[in-house]
Order: sequence, then C-alpha cells, then structure tokens
Amino acid sequence: MKVKCITDKGGGGYIKEGRVYVVYSMFIAEDGLHYLLSDPEGAKDLPMPHSADMFVIIDHLLPIGWYFYFIDQSLSEKRQDLLRMIWGYKEMIFIPDHYSNLIERDPKALEIFARRKEEIDEYEELISNKRAPNES
Repeated sequence: MKVKCITDKGGGGYIKEGRVYVVYSMFIAEDGLHYLLSDPEGAKDLPMPHSADMFVIIDHLLPIGWYFYFIDQSLSEKRQDLLRMIWGYKEMIFIPDHYSNLIERDPKALEIFARRKEEIDEYEELISNKRAPNES
C-alpha cells in the first residue's frame, strides 16, 4: 500500500508534501486512522506514525502477510496503548508491546521492523513491476 503526502503540516518534519510513502502498518487510535511510515531519505529511516488525513492512497493493495487485530480495551490488559485496531505484519499483532517498543526505539523492535520493512519493500517493488501503468 502506498500513500502520497498532501500536506506536511503537523508531520514534525518527518514527511514531505508530494512524496510517496509505503505503509508498513495501519492503526486506529482514539484520534483516527494512522499510517506507520518510514522515510528512506531520512537520516535513520525510522518508523513514524502519521495521521491518514495527511495522505491520499495511491496504491490500495495491502502487503501479503498482513494481519488484523481488534483490541477490545475492556477485555485486554496486555495492551496498555490507545490503539483500537491494527493492520500490519505478524509481530505488530502478536507481540503486545511491539508498537510501543517500536515508537520508543527499542533495538529488538527496530530490528524486527527493519526485517519486515525489507520484505514489504521487496513485495511492493515486485508488484509495481507487474502492474499495468494505470492499475493501483
């Protein structure tokens, strides 16, 4: 899935208007839908969440191997975050603290992200090369 930034206001300098980004996870929090993005031109290529309101979807196809999780806050004590729903790679769903560890820059979480990012990027490149010019 790819999105194009339509405004960088509120992006904290991590994103640039007009640039296309691969989505590595999506989640719904109390304040709406967010995308987990990484700027390959950034100094550290670190994952950052951004409000979906700042983007338009230019490629709707989700990566192979994504999972979905609905977080029932009344039943779950393992997840202490404010996320309500998550779409993403396996560890994002099945390791309860993976998202918060990723945002806190835990080395193990960043290592997992880097591995999954590489897989998603390879998939995106493969799919892009097989598509017709106007197909998204």
